[in-house]
Amino acid sequence: MAGIVIFLTFPAYIPGSALIAILPVFSTVLFFIGRQAGYSYRWAGGIIIHVFFIFSGFGLSMTHSEMRKTPGKNIDVTLSGTYIIELTEPASERVNSVRLMAKGLYARYDSVWMPAEAKMLFYLEKDSAGLSLDYGDRLMVRSRIREIPAPLNPGEFDYRSFLESKGIYFQGYAKKTDWELLDKGHGNLVKSFGFSARSYLLSVLERKNLGAREYAVASAILLGYDEILDPETKSAFSSSGAMHILCISGLHVGIIYVIISNILRFLNKTSRLRIIKTIILLLVLWLYALITGFSPSVQRAAAMFSFILIGQSLGRNISAFNSLAASAFFLLLANPFILREVGFQLSYFAVAGILVVYPMISKIYSPRNVILKQVWGITCVSIAATLFTFPLGLLYFHQFPNLFLFTNLLAIPASVVIIYSGLLTFMTSALPVITDIISTALSLTIQGLHLSVSFIEDLPFSTLRGVWISGTEALLIFVLISGFLIWAQKFSISAIKLILIPAILINLSFILDKNKTLSDSRIVVYNVRNSTALDFISGDSHVFLADSALLTDKRKLDYHIRNHWWMHGIKRPSLMGLSSDTSGAFFCKSGDYVQFCDHKLLLINGKDKTCFPNGEVTVETVILSNEPEVTLFALMNLKGFRTLILDSSNSARFCDKMIEESSGQGIECLCVEEGKALQIKI
Repeated sequence: MAGIVIFLTFPAYIPGSALIAILPVFSTVLFFIGRQAGYSYRWAGGIIIHVFFIFSGFGLSMTHSEMRKTPGKNIDVTLSGTYIIELTEPASERVNSVRLMAKGLYARYDSVWMPAEAKMLFYLEKDSAGLSLDYGDRLMVRSRIREIPAPLNPGEFDYRSFLESKGIYFQGYAKKTDWELLDKGHGNLVKSFGFSARSYLLSVLERKNLGAREYAVASAILLGYDEILDPETKSAFSSSGAMHILCISGLHVGIIYVIISNILRFLNKTSRLRIIKTIILLLVLWLYALITGFSPSVQRAAAMFSFILIGQSLGRNISAFNSLAASAFFLLLANPFILREVGFQLSYFAVAGILVVYPMISKIYSPRNVILKQVWGITCVSIAATLFTFPLGLLYFHQFPNLFLFTNLLAIPASVVIIYSGLLTFMTSALPVITDIISTALSLTIQGLHLSVSFIEDLPFSTLRGVWISGTEALLIFVLISGFLIWAQKFSISAIKLILIPAILINLSFILDKNKTLSDSRIVVYNVRNSTALDFISGDSHVFLADSALLTDKRKLDYHIRNHWWMHGIKRPSLMGLSSDTSGAFFCKSGDYVQFCDHKLLLINGKDKTCFPNGEVTVETVILSNEPEVTLFALMNLKGFRTLILDSSNSARFCDKMIEESSGQGIECLCVEEGKALQIKI
């Protein structure tokens, strides 16, 4: 794993021949150490073996990276072309489009066809034909393929990195007249069966007249199909600490394992029958993983249970830690880039936390009452899993559900009922009366679960939001937690060092970040399509100036802007419309004029009838929005004018025109269109 982490952090490339040459060298050294070195140098062999595995992990990652990028070398992002693609997943519906995950087969430019076997993401104009596309369908699409863009704004979600972890480097868009279906039924037969089975089971749920929200939640919990979950439901589950319920995980796989194991209990009589039982359980677990889409958490659970089952069938003593490590080893061997997926990291850290912490805290209290025993068990599992995963939660999601214990006491039993009733619904789908009763119970349980998580989300201080930490700080927090756990077990001086050193480093890092923030003053011109979005930041205070459409669009603000506020420690943003005026310590606005610290700006909006000032006014920076009818010659009369900024509400054509006019005039012209946000230090 260390070699994979090193490559992902520092993606250097070493010639394959050099890596191959290292193998015999290491083999020779290992042989020499084993035969010649004395007992006192036994540690040297361990170091050599670890270094060998680090090089192996690095080489494996490099090979996978090259394999992913090489197929796309024939794709020309500068030209429109015709592509033959094959869908790797069924089409999924978006608000204004149909999304296709596909692999390219061929590309044509200027009547020349060539191989182009790269993974691609396509968006089609929304219609019934696009929505009916299925796994294995082959299409001919006329489009201009583009590389996935990097984040345009500071702190914005890195969608490019997210797709690269899945091997996707290109995307395209096509109108309904620019694509046609060529053939159906291609693709892997096993995957095709999995998608068909999931589609059938989804249709069973759909026939049971569940409400739209209940159907979406049931589809996510039972089958891992979260495409139709609405943002409000996701927010409620995430903020309350129940998001893990919506993701297929070890809990779901474990319940499937228990159910099938109990059904096959009669096969425990002889060793031969136990082997048959093991084979059936393995097939069922991996079939469930196939149907639910092979998410990282499901892969982890299925692989871990597989090692446990195989070990039991061979009569071996089972170590949960070894099974966990073995599952990670083989999954990373198959795809080292799965390590970058948040689901993979959260899944393994959660299980590791349960294995390490649960035995320690479960001994604190031993209730005799059956109900209290179950409540205490859920509490211990929740604390153990959360203790190891909350640094990752702060790192990736910048929030922590303060009431996670209360949530899990309600959500985990409810999810167990949902899984059992959902499975019974599938199993009795041919018996209308029985399945209607069970599906009614399923619907009522989901309604109760949703009401519970929504209630918890709305409670004051239910969620700690806006926490921004770096990867290094997350690692230090994990070391700090480990130090506390070791200290609780041994009460040693070494454990105290593991507590004090990371605690000091974390506080030092926070102090340095705070000092850097307090001494920072900057203007940020965000890149939000067709919008004006300006931030005037002074220390941990700011004024966000934007058009009314953006100010009322919470989804856009959360995606493009809010993370940057959290980076600067801004928990309560100060929002202001373009037509508003204000006066403060570091920011004043009157009409179209802005003074930020000692810097003077003029805002000219094409939607307004602006009276341009005479030459007596001093303005250092002019910001143009919505393509105003103004010439650079008119602006040159402003005293002190030296910087022209064109925000993302302007078209590329307008930006090109203004850049051309300013060329050679001594005016710095900065355009946000199709580029990263501008950050101007004051």
